[in-house]
Amino acid sequence: NFVKMIWLVSVPYDKAEGNAGKKAAYEHLHRKLSVDKKLCDCYEFVLPSDLKPGDSYGLITLAEELAKHDSQVEQMTTKALRIHFEMKEVEEKDFTPMIVRSNGLNDEVSNLEPYLQYFKWDDAQFRTNTPLKDIVKQLMYDCNDLDDELKKKQQDYLSIKTNIQSLLRKKDGNLMVKPLDGIIKEEHIVETEYLSTKFVVVPLASEKQFLSTYESFCEMVVPDSAFEIDRDGEYVLYAVSMIKKLAEHFVESCKEHRYIVRPFEFDEERFNLAQEEEDKLFEKRHSQRTHLRDLSSLAFSQMFSSWIHLKAIRVFVESVLRYGVGQKFVVALLRVHRNMTKIHRVLKKEYSHLADEHFSEMMKYQETNPMPSPYGLEMHPYVLLTLNTDDHPLLKLN
Repeated sequence: NFVKMIWLVSVPYDKAEGNAGKKAAYEHLHRKLSVDKKLCDCYEFVLPSDLKPGDSYGLITLAEELAKHDSQVEQMTTKALRIHFEMKEVEEKDFTPMIVRSNGLNDEVSNLEPYLQYFKWDDAQFRTNTPLKDIVKQLMYDCNDLDDELKKKQQDYLSIKTNIQSLLRKKDGNLMVKPLDGIIKEEHIVETEYLSTKFVVVPLASEKQFLSTYESFCEMVVPDSAFEIDRDGEYVLYAVSMIKKLAEHFVESCKEHRYIVRPFEFDEERFNLAQEEEDKLFEKRHSQRTHLRDLSSLAFSQMFSSWIHLKAIRVFVESVLRYGVGQKFVVALLRVHRNMTKIHRVLKKEYSHLADEHFSEMMKYQETNPMPSPYGLEMHPYVLLTLNTDDHPLLKLN
């Protein structure tokens, strides 16, 4: 089934009941949504028990920053995934985003769905013995650093692609304009104290006429010296030798007959580079594409993990602000296929008591005066964050 949304929902329970209260709160939510009504899939989304919220003022400031960071990290994650998809060079229907995580010995690979369903806080990367604002600061630093590296490697790869396209355009040009390095070889050239060689581009339609007349273009053209070097669909390139002091007369005569003499000096290094340039560029493109593919896979994995940890922090912060410092709550991940209105109806019926008078007035006002909620956060008596996949078809969470 197509999964339209992933929701994170937080509801409180009596802290005096401890773990039993937490289990009962989750099971109640699960039963109402997944068992009784079968409206969605429901999984417990476990947060660390020792996150440090700080004071209320700091939490309000952090909540505002988290909304911006959430959007930024999602954009970076989606970009990394798009680059990885392009580097894989497969059809979109055959592409499945994967999370790659290292356990120190080898890599563990999984798709997104089990990562979300069985989410586990990464203590090694996001240490809970530090304040939340510091965790978020480090998370954003790491994501931006990885995004910058990805931008640089992508630019390097695009530069190589541009060079190859430029080279191919030159190769696709005709003999009037394409570089002659790699076409004219050293043995095609006679340059001595007395002799010189000129390279003449002749239209194919005029080839016979050229061959029958070129010896008369100036005195002392070496007889039968016209040697075909290359031809394309429009022109043929000939080398012709003559006495050096009369070479310019030969060039002027070619112009009068509308043949083009291409100036050329042989350079062994340029000749070798021209021979090797294409192969080297293609090899470099392959190498950089492989590196960019691997880097974008790593970047996506780390950014997606950071994004979900950011969601976890957001739901924690919003829950503390909504339910109060020291209040206990349980978080559930909902895989919403359809029936979003029905799900809200059930949740509001079960948790309407959470809305105090002030919040109820805010809800009534919003119903008649719709206002945008902070990014990914919807206004309800319970805390609800969305991981909307509609806008990013590559972010397949089903």
